Amino acid sequence: FFFFFFFAHHHPLLLLYMYCHQPVAMDGPSVDVEAPPAPLVVQWAASFGDVNVQFMVVFLKMSIQVWVGDAGTPTLSSLATAIPSKFDAIPNQATLIDESGDDTSDSVATKIATKYKVQAFVSWNLAPGQQDVAALVEGELFNVLKRQVQENEAVRTLWS
Repeated sequence: FFFFFFFAHHHPLLLLYMYCHQPVAMDGPSVDVEAPPAPLVVQWAASFGDVNVQFMVVFLKMSIQVWVGDAGTPTLSSLATAIPSKFDAIPNQATLIDESGDDTSDSVATKIATKYKVQAFVSWNLAPGQQDVAALVEGELFNVLKRQVQENEAVRTLWS
């Protein structure tokens, strides 16, 4: 005890530190903090001829994440993002992962950001032999997005 008192006496910053770090009772009115809205996850599968495609869409506050892939093992071979710009009609777009050499993730992310004015993350993981159904898959995705935005109050709350 003596050593600590002696050290604190000769180092005023230590006394200030001790004074400032005393526990303080928090009396007063409590503040209600509104919790952020919970993400909404929508998953479905569709068949296009002999190609089975899995979809997963996660609606977040002012953003969306889309994963499209075949019914096999889930992969993340591509990932692109696009965000609307208040300075340009074309969203800012970036490719984050590109192992497939396919730019469909870029295109779909840009279309979603343009149409819905939210940041979009898109991972398009169809095998090279399945690209012939890409237009049908994209159409299915946009039909479900449109339906969710029109009919689901949770999506409109997340994007307001």
